[in-house]
Amino acid sequence: MSNENLAREGTRHFHGGALGALLPFIVFVSGIVYLTTTGDLSSATGGAIAFVSFLFVFLLMRNKAEFTGIVFRGLKNDMLVMLLVSFLLAGVMAKTLEMGGLISALVWGATALNIQAWMVPVILFLIVTLIGLATGTNAGTIVTTLPILLPLGISLDVNPGLVVGAIVGGAMWGDNVAPISDTTIVSAATQETSVSRVVKSRLKYAGVAGAMAIVGYVVLGIVLPPVSGGGAEVAAQDGNPMALILLSAPAIIIFLMLRGKDIIFALSIATFFSLALALGTGLIQPAQIVASKGVIVTGFTGMMGIFPFFLFLFVLIEALRFAGAIEWIGMQALKISKTPRTAEGMSALVASATYMVTTVHSVSVVVSGPIVRSIMCRFNVDRARAANIIDCIVSGLHGVMPHSAVTVIAMGIVAQSAWVPKGFTALDYLPYVLPSLFLLVVFAVAIITGWGRRKEMSDDDFEADLARRDALDQAALQGSDVNS
Repeated sequence: MSNENLAREGTRHFHGGALGALLPFIVFVSGIVYLTTTGDLSSATGGAIAFVSFLFVFLLMRNKAEFTGIVFRGLKNDMLVMLLVSFLLAGVMAKTLEMGGLISALVWGATALNIQAWMVPVILFLIVTLIGLATGTNAGTIVTTLPILLPLGISLDVNPGLVVGAIVGGAMWGDNVAPISDTTIVSAATQETSVSRVVKSRLKYAGVAGAMAIVGYVVLGIVLPPVSGGGAEVAAQDGNPMALILLSAPAIIIFLMLRGKDIIFALSIATFFSLALALGTGLIQPAQIVASKGVIVTGFTGMMGIFPFFLFLFVLIEALRFAGAIEWIGMQALKISKTPRTAEGMSALVASATYMVTTVHSVSVVVSGPIVRSIMCRFNVDRARAANIIDCIVSGLHGVMPHSAVTVIAMGIVAQSAWVPKGFTALDYLPYVLPSLFLLVVFAVAIITGWGRRKEMSDDDFEADLARRDALDQAALQGSDVNS
């Protein structure tokens, strides 16, 4: 079935057609933005908005009997299971490292090395970038590093928003340029090209954004005043150098993922190892394992608030697929596209629109990729360029949008930290996710000016290929009419 027929058929399942299919997501995005501006965004309130949007799906569907099937299909998503299990494992490991004294030990080490506050943001960015580059996952990098590096940065008297922004920015930029990143692989696959071509051509765009981010973090580290005085000295006094041995737990995650292991396997090994190591060295006591305020219970409790957000979000994503709403958006974009520049602009808008309603960047790449391919192939735009537009636009939005899954994950971790000041909101750190901001700027300039644009094939070959595609589309359309 063509994209046009799929969109037409899907939107018929909702009252109001395409608008009715998109309304739950409009409610979702609007609600998250409202919570962000009021300073009330958290994993819990984000889950509440996702639930309200979930109810809108039920109300707007014409056939209520189909709603249960959408719920079941959404909850059976492998990515959802991966996220939820990863959160629980990361929560337990983070609490083990915290209760084992790793944070104070890191502050002690930083003080001993005489690391100045202005150097901290760029150092955090580079460390997390390397981890994101090695692991190829922004969510896994954030849940692994933020609980450790956030207290470290704040203890060294750095602005909390700048600390979170540098950590999230490093995770996003490292994941964006990683050859093993799921979005790198999927974006290449949807554009029918190789990962190596995509990564090689991406470096000139991402490299500019990364270099600008490094300069930005150095400047901000110098310009922004310290948040308090003497924090590092106070924390360092309680530091036990023995606790630095617990750094081997996140190191194990990096090592295993470099060996091709998935995030759940790596986190399971690292969590077990961190518990065993902390017990063996006496950094935590056996009674602290399963007590009501022990590492497991508090680790679970800290992450449970994020569960409703992702449970209802994946139901919303399944409803989006069922409705064919993205196909409808892509159909409109193809009608508007008249030149390679407008085709790229419309492709960026399709990727953006997909992301705005799914908020999970790997899902949005999967959904928007084939639609972008159908647009770009009509204008002889290089496939690697198309893959980079999708992935980098989505990665840019993923880091800076208040309703993104990354924002909810980061704020969920921040909310359970006693180190951030009262009233800290997502707006306090989103302006400092510099790599994502600069990626959006770089690609806007590249699309407008044509920098980096190249043809996929010669003009003669392109005309022949276009005629072949038109013939195939016409045959498919006639077959669809006969079947109907």
